[in-house]
Amino acid sequence: MRDLKRLIGNGKPHDDRYMIIGSSGMLKLTADRINEITAQLIDKPSPGSTSHAKPVQQKTVPNLALEEFMEHRLKDFVKQMKASGGRNLHPMLLREIERPLITITLKETNGNQIQAAHLLGLNRNTLRKKIRELKIRVYKSRQNNAQKSA
Repeated sequence: MRDLKRLIGNGKPHDDRYMIIGSSGMLKLTADRINEITAQLIDKPSPGSTSHAKPVQQKTVPNLALEEFMEHRLKDFVKQMKASGGRNLHPMLLREIERPLITITLKETNGNQIQAAHLLGLNRNTLRKKIRELKIRVYKSRQNNAQKSA
Protein backbone atom coordinates (compact mmCIF):
# COMPACT_ATOMS: atom_id res chain seq x y z
CA MET A 1 0.00 0.00 0.00
CA ARG A 2 2.77 2.43 0.90
CA ASP A 3 4.45 1.57 -2.41
CA LEU A 4 1.39 2.70 -4.37
CA LYS A 5 1.29 6.02 -2.51
CA ARG A 6 4.99 6.50 -3.28
CA LEU A 7 4.42 5.71 -6.97
CA ILE A 8 1.49 8.11 -7.16
CA GLY A 9 3.42 10.87 -5.41
CA ASN A 10 6.45 10.52 -7.70
CA GLY A 11 4.43 10.25 -10.91
CA LYS A 12 5.26 12.51 -13.82
CA PRO A 13 2.57 14.63 -15.49
CA HIS A 14 0.68 12.69 -18.14
CA ASP A 15 -1.63 13.35 -21.02
CA ASP A 16 -5.28 13.82 -19.89
CA ARG A 17 -6.21 10.44 -21.33
CA TYR A 18 -3.92 8.78 -18.80
CA MET A 19 -4.54 10.96 -15.75
CA ILE A 20 -6.47 8.22 -14.00
CA ILE A 21 -3.90 5.49 -14.20
CA GLY A 22 -0.75 7.33 -15.11
CA SER A 23 1.09 5.79 -18.03
CA SER A 24 0.75 2.20 -19.11
CA GLY A 25 3.97 1.69 -17.15
CA MET A 26 2.20 2.94 -14.01
CA LEU A 27 -0.64 0.51 -14.66
CA LYS A 28 1.87 -2.33 -15.03
CA LEU A 29 3.55 -1.32 -11.76
CA THR A 30 0.15 -1.29 -10.08
CA ALA A 31 -0.75 -4.69 -11.51
CA ASP A 32 2.64 -6.07 -10.46
CA ARG A 33 2.13 -4.77 -6.92
CA ILE A 34 -1.33 -6.35 -6.76
CA ASN A 35 0.19 -9.65 -7.94
CA GLU A 36 2.86 -9.39 -5.20
CA ILE A 37 0.24 -8.78 -2.52
CA THR A 38 -1.85 -11.69 -3.79
CA ALA A 39 1.21 -13.98 -3.78
CA GLN A 40 1.98 -12.94 -0.20
CA LEU A 41 -1.57 -13.73 0.87
CA ILE A 42 -1.40 -17.14 -0.76
CA ASP A 43 1.94 -17.94 0.90
CA LYS A 44 1.07 -16.58 4.36
CA PRO A 45 -2.35 -17.55 5.70
CA SER A 46 -3.47 -15.31 8.51
CA PRO A 47 -3.64 -16.80 12.03
CA GLY A 48 -6.89 -18.65 12.63
CA SER A 49 -7.97 -18.48 9.01
CA THR A 50 -9.87 -21.34 7.46
CA SER A 51 -9.76 -22.58 3.91
CA HIS A 52 -13.00 -20.67 3.30
CA ALA A 53 -11.73 -17.36 4.66
CA LYS A 54 -8.45 -17.35 2.73
CA PRO A 55 -9.91 -16.69 -0.76
CA VAL A 56 -11.89 -13.74 0.59
CA GLN A 57 -8.68 -12.17 1.91
CA GLN A 58 -6.96 -12.70 -1.42
CA LYS A 59 -9.71 -10.83 -3.24
CA THR A 60 -10.36 -7.94 -0.87
CA VAL A 61 -6.91 -6.73 0.22
CA PRO A 62 -5.57 -6.02 -3.29
CA ASN A 63 -8.91 -4.51 -4.36
CA LEU A 64 -8.85 -2.04 -1.45
CA ALA A 65 -5.38 -0.88 -2.47
CA LEU A 66 -6.47 -0.53 -6.10
CA GLU A 67 -9.69 1.24 -5.12
CA GLU A 68 -7.77 3.78 -3.07
CA PHE A 69 -5.30 4.31 -5.92
CA MET A 70 -8.10 4.81 -8.47
CA GLU A 71 -10.03 7.15 -6.17
CA HIS A 72 -6.93 9.30 -5.72
CA ARG A 73 -6.32 9.50 -9.48
CA LEU A 74 -9.97 9.96 -10.48
CA LYS A 75 -10.78 12.79 -8.07
CA ASP A 76 -8.77 15.48 -9.88
CA PHE A 77 -9.53 14.03 -13.30
CA VAL A 78 -13.31 14.28 -12.77
CA LYS A 79 -12.94 17.86 -11.48
CA GLN A 80 -10.96 18.81 -14.59
CA MET A 81 -13.51 17.16 -16.87
CA LYS A 82 -16.36 19.01 -15.16
CA ALA A 83 -14.54 22.36 -15.32
CA SER A 84 -13.76 21.93 -19.02
CA GLY A 85 -17.32 20.89 -19.89
CA GLY A 86 -16.27 17.34 -20.74
CA ARG A 87 -18.84 14.70 -21.63
CA ASN A 88 -19.09 10.94 -21.95
CA LEU A 89 -16.67 10.37 -19.11
CA HIS A 90 -17.80 6.80 -18.38
CA PRO A 91 -17.27 5.28 -21.85
CA MET A 92 -14.00 7.17 -22.28
CA LEU A 93 -12.63 5.88 -18.97
CA LEU A 94 -13.70 2.32 -19.68
CA ARG A 95 -11.96 2.41 -23.06
CA GLU A 96 -8.76 3.87 -21.58
CA ILE A 97 -8.65 1.33 -18.74
CA GLU A 98 -9.75 -1.76 -20.67
CA ARG A 99 -7.05 -1.68 -23.34
CA PRO A 100 -3.99 -1.71 -21.02
CA LEU A 101 -5.74 -4.07 -18.58
CA ILE A 102 -6.47 -6.62 -21.30
CA THR A 103 -3.02 -6.15 -22.86
CA ILE A 104 -1.22 -6.72 -19.55
CA THR A 105 -3.42 -9.71 -18.71
CA LEU A 106 -2.73 -11.30 -22.09
CA LYS A 107 0.98 -10.73 -21.60
CA GLU A 108 0.82 -12.29 -18.13
CA THR A 109 -0.96 -15.36 -19.55
CA ASN A 110 1.39 -15.60 -22.56
CA GLY A 111 -1.47 -14.79 -24.93
CA ASN A 112 -3.69 -17.57 -23.59
CA GLN A 113 -7.15 -16.06 -24.02
CA ILE A 114 -8.90 -18.69 -21.91
CA GLN A 115 -6.61 -17.99 -18.94
CA ALA A 116 -6.86 -14.23 -19.52
CA ALA A 117 -10.67 -14.38 -19.64
CA HIS A 118 -10.70 -16.37 -16.41
CA LEU A 119 -8.33 -13.91 -14.72
CA LEU A 120 -10.40 -10.93 -15.88
CA GLY A 121 -13.70 -12.60 -14.94
CA LEU A 122 -14.97 -12.42 -18.51
CA ASN A 123 -16.51 -14.95 -20.82
CA ARG A 124 -13.94 -16.08 -23.42
CA ASN A 125 -16.09 -14.80 -26.31
CA THR A 126 -16.53 -11.44 -24.56
CA LEU A 127 -12.76 -11.13 -24.23
CA ARG A 128 -12.29 -11.98 -27.91
CA LYS A 129 -14.87 -9.35 -28.86
CA LYS A 130 -13.05 -6.73 -26.76
CA ILE A 131 -9.70 -7.73 -28.32
CA ARG A 132 -11.21 -7.12 -31.78
CA GLU A 133 -12.95 -3.86 -30.78
CA LEU A 134 -9.83 -2.45 -29.11
CA LYS A 135 -7.60 -3.74 -31.94
CA ILE A 136 -5.25 -5.57 -29.59
CA ARG A 137 -2.81 -7.92 -31.28
CA VAL A 138 -2.08 -11.08 -29.34
CA TYR A 139 1.29 -12.78 -29.67
CA LYS A 140 2.46 -15.94 -28.00
CA SER A 141 6.18 -16.14 -27.33
CA ARG A 142 8.02 -19.09 -25.90
CA GLN A 143 11.03 -17.02 -24.86
CA ASN A 144 9.79 -13.90 -23.09
CA ASN A 145 5.98 -14.01 -23.00
CA ALA A 146 5.91 -11.03 -25.39
CA GLN A 147 2.54 -9.53 -26.22
CA LYS A 148 2.21 -6.43 -28.35
CA SER A 149 -0.78 -4.27 -29.08
CA ALA A 150 -1.54 -2.37 -32.26
